[in-house]
Amino acid sequence: MRKICIVWLLALAVWASQASGQSAPGEIFGIDSGPWTRLADRAETVINAGRASDAALLSMRSQIVAWRQEVETALEDPRQRLDRLSLQLDALGPEPESGEAQEVADRRAMLNEQIAELSGDYSIGSEIVRRADGLVEAIDALRQAQTRTRLLTLGPTPLNPLNWLDAFEFLADYANGLIDEVADALSSETQLRFAGNNALQSLFVAALGILLLSGFRDRMVRAATGRAARRSGAYSREWEFLSDFLTAAALPSIGFFLVVAAAETTGLYFIKGTLLLEALPILGLYVFGSRWLAGVAFGGEEAGWLSAGRDLRWRRSARLAAVWSGWVLGADHIVGAVADSSASGPVTAVLQFPIILAGSIVLVKIGRLLGTAPARQSGPESGTWVRDKVSDLIGKAAIVVGGLAAILSAVGYGAAAEYLLFPSIKTLFLLGSVSILTMLLGGIYLATTRKSTDSEHGGKSLFTAMIAVFLFLLALPVIAWLWGTTEEELSGVWEIAVEGVSIGGQRISVIDILTLVAVFMIGFALTRLAKGLLEGTILPNTKLDDGGRRAIATGTEYVGIFVALVVAVSLAGIDLTNLAIVAGALSVGIGFGLQAVVSNFVSGLILLIERPVNEGDWIVVGGVSGTVKRISVRSTTIETFDRANVVVPNSDLITSKVTNWTLIHRYGRSIIPVGVAYGTDPRKVESLLFQVAIENEKVMNNPEPQVIFAGFGDNSLDFELRVILVDVNYLLSAKSELNFAIAKKFEEEGIEIPFPQRDLWLRNSEEIGQGMRNSAGEKAEND
Repeated sequence: MRKICIVWLLALAVWASQASGQSAPGEIFGIDSGPWTRLADRAETVINAGRASDAALLSMRSQIVAWRQEVETALEDPRQRLDRLSLQLDALGPEPESGEAQEVADRRAMLNEQIAELSGDYSIGSEIVRRADGLVEAIDALRQAQTRTRLLTLGPTPLNPLNWLDAFEFLADYANGLIDEVADALSSETQLRFAGNNALQSLFVAALGILLLSGFRDRMVRAATGRAARRSGAYSREWEFLSDFLTAAALPSIGFFLVVAAAETTGLYFIKGTLLLEALPILGLYVFGSRWLAGVAFGGEEAGWLSAGRDLRWRRSARLAAVWSGWVLGADHIVGAVADSSASGPVTAVLQFPIILAGSIVLVKIGRLLGTAPARQSGPESGTWVRDKVSDLIGKAAIVVGGLAAILSAVGYGAAAEYLLFPSIKTLFLLGSVSILTMLLGGIYLATTRKSTDSEHGGKSLFTAMIAVFLFLLALPVIAWLWGTTEEELSGVWEIAVEGVSIGGQRISVIDILTLVAVFMIGFALTRLAKGLLEGTILPNTKLDDGGRRAIATGTEYVGIFVALVVAVSLAGIDLTNLAIVAGALSVGIGFGLQAVVSNFVSGLILLIERPVNEGDWIVVGGVSGTVKRISVRSTTIETFDRANVVVPNSDLITSKVTNWTLIHRYGRSIIPVGVAYGTDPRKVESLLFQVAIENEKVMNNPEPQVIFAGFGDNSLDFELRVILVDVNYLLSAKSELNFAIAKKFEEEGIEIPFPQRDLWLRNSEEIGQGMRNSAGEKAEND
């Protein structure tokens, strides 16, 4: 009876699960597959035909991607249920050949039935996903083939005079159409009534736009930002950047848009006028944006953000080329809006040729400017060498693209010329904007952390480099979009990037990497900010000495960077367990190789904590004497009196004997030996030496100088002048000044400073004398 009840309950559970999870005919986990089938069939028909507009293909691709995402989302829960059922079935073990208990057999049958039920719909859903993937790939391939065909198809040449006549006729018809639209609107009582009702609104919007386009805008913004810059002098350049952006780009563009919007609200324009008015704000964005970017990047009489080391002529040429680039992009947008309405191929080629030619000239000019080396040192040892090489490479590419675009457009490959020219100009604008934004954020970082732009390798820092890499990564999708990559294709790439790749059992995605970099950058910036506040505001108000303040600030920096790295890795979701295992396995072998590095690192921490040596101390270690300039975690830099920098490992400062002349105070003793001739009054010498010592400003009067009568030398009476100096760093200069003063004082008092004297005695002097006299006599007789 018990077995029968169990079987009945299991059967009831199977029926309930099937009833709850059963889908209606044509449905997959609650999704009606009928529309998907019709969409897929229509897509295959279009793909097989190979004829469809790019907009139609993109629309179809978007629908297919949406279906795929919906089905993938619906399959997530069944996938988890199948995994759970498979684990339960595995827990029962393999089915024995001789039979098993009835309860286990019934449980196994129920699990198999549930798995079969879910597997059927899951397989259909997986087939939909795979079919969608195939259709998306086929649509992308078809679009790429159509793009290649469009770019490589020879069209009408704009150099044909017959095409000029068609273009002039088209422009005349377009102008007449605009006039007719306005005339029809003015002759219509309904349109006039509509314009009258909106007249006040149109006048207000137009007046506001004209106000933003006038000089009042500059005075208003510069007054506000000027006051803010004076209140925060450290951010004066950043406030000037904001002021230039508002006055040269943002507010004029808004004003121009308001004027165009005021014209639209009158209701006097129809199809042709509306298309033109909708294109005008884009023209304003290009013109005002390029003018602002040119001013910020290249400056005027003074160098701009991207023109350091360039002369005035170069800056003016670069600024003019950038402004003309904006006009070229804006004109291309206007021509596109006008020509897309009803222009034929020859007319479009003629209208776009002057713009392409102007853009080619501008791009070649920009390329030549980028290829001009600035007036500064540029070598492998220079920090600007890589940047100059990249600039030269981009300049050469711009020259090639500009010349090729002009030739292609003249021949008749207008689509290919447009594809090469305008994205190139926009990419240069984007790269310039990224460079300026990097310098702006770097300047804000340096000002916030109280670092001078003249320090740390000319204002460059790890944070600035990280900003540059991060902004460039963010700019990559925009660059791809400028060169024709659609939002749907970027979304597909983004999905792959988000999904990531599996490395050693750990899945790492672009999101993880960006999160890691972003969080570490924020933590790094906050750490430097905290260090700057400690060094500039908090610690100077304490009773700690300079060495103690530096030790606390440096220790805070090391701890902050370590915490930022740990937090960044944790938030990025990167599992370091496998890395820890590998590190543990290699620690024994690597430990021997890194033993000295670890020892120096630990010694550096001890130096920062105990502070037996501080920056600015005069020390002697291992035969090296000099001033401590920098203490890092691995080594200490000592500047000798010969201005040579000696890098000493920190372990030597811990394990070796170190003489620190200025550890507790900067006092130091100097002993000057002095000798006078025999016969000089010793008391007078003592008085003169004492007087010379107390008259020197570098000698302390408490304790007072001492004059020691050292003894009787071979040629002089020996004295020693012993003084305590205010600062031992003045040892050599003080000793020299005292010697000069002693020499002058002895000369005034007539005291002689002796020199070594020797008496020469000859044993056979008489015989030598007689021999010399005989030689002289013989010489006289011969003469």
